[in-house]
Amino acid sequence: MPVKFLQSRATVAAGSSISLTTLRHGGRVILLDTAAGSTVTLPAATGSGAHFRFVVTVTPTSNQHRIDVTGDDAFFGTLVADTDSDSVDLGTITWPSGPTVTDADRIDLNGTTTGGRKGDWIEVIDIAADSWHVSGTITQSGTEATPFATGAVS
Repeated sequence: MPVKFLQSRATVAAGSSISLTTLRHGGRVILLDTAAGSTVTLPAATGSGAHFRFVVTVTPTSNQHRIDVTGDDAFFGTLVADTDSDSVDLGTITWPSGPTVTDADRIDLNGTTTGGRKGDWIEVIDIAADSWHVSGTITQSGTEATPFATGAVS
């Protein structure tokens, strides 16, 4: 029995791309683990309560790590960023998905300005039809920018 429990909680390497399913990946830690960037596609949000935690284990040096929703889904919530900017009080920025980017359907982590350094983490929870709650901490450098984006998902 303990072995089965440990297997069900094992981490998942995203590699260059992965499409998640609630049944197979729900509750697991997804590793953003390639220098060329990892692209993750979430299942459709239905209000199932499924959650996924993403941990950056390799800072992207080309491309970016990307988390995409499906269809009309969107992210709601806030990411907290530690920054090296001298113009930001205490070196912290909060990036809400709503006011900065309406209908955010992507999170892009480029390893510098939008976060995505080794050790950063993001958690998403399927809270309702078309709605993913997002939280986490990221590390940014340079001219910081929101990691939330809209547009066609990859």
